[in-house]
Amino acid sequence: MFAERGGVSPRDLIRISMGADTATRVMAVKTGNAHATTVDPGGLVFAQKEGLVSLGFLGDLFPMPFQGFVAAEKKIRDNPAQIKRWLKGAIRGLMFVRDRPEEAVDLGIKKLQLGKATRTMVVEGTRNYVRALPQGVPGLPSAEGIKNFLEYDIKIPLQLKEDVPPERLLQLKFVEEVKKELEATQRR
Repeated sequence: MFAERGGVSPRDLIRISMGADTATRVMAVKTGNAHATTVDPGGLVFAQKEGLVSLGFLGDLFPMPFQGFVAAEKKIRDNPAQIKRWLKGAIRGLMFVRDRPEEAVDLGIKKLQLGKATRTMVVEGTRNYVRALPQGVPGLPSAEGIKNFLEYDIKIPLQLKEDVPPERLLQLKFVEEVKKELEATQRR
């Protein structure tokens, strides 16, 4: 999708499996073994420090959350209030990082082992991540994000002929409820 919007036909691309390690991906490009790679927003900082240039931000083309959360049906059935409390904390955490990235980085530096990453690199990486978060209360993927996820992460890789209904894979009821509760709290 990114290539098409840039004027490159997908049939002109050769995909190479390089694994998830950012350093491996960056080194493949630096050594000429690959022409381009995707990296997460934090990995972009590393790639730029290694002299590579960003060709674009996939989050601008492919709006969707960074990750999903899963739970067993029994847990959902037996303790929905706990799941909602957890989701509320996760969403508040996203809002804190988005609204106060430098404070979030300082907390992260205290709690996480970040290797050789400098505070400046972590702040820059964090700012890259939060570009994908909408204003207000985040937590729900956009309609376009859901469509793209189902198409490019499910249907095409699995070579399915039929569309996959979103409700078959995504249960957003709790996130929708928590989002409404947080929005109501913000209006007060």
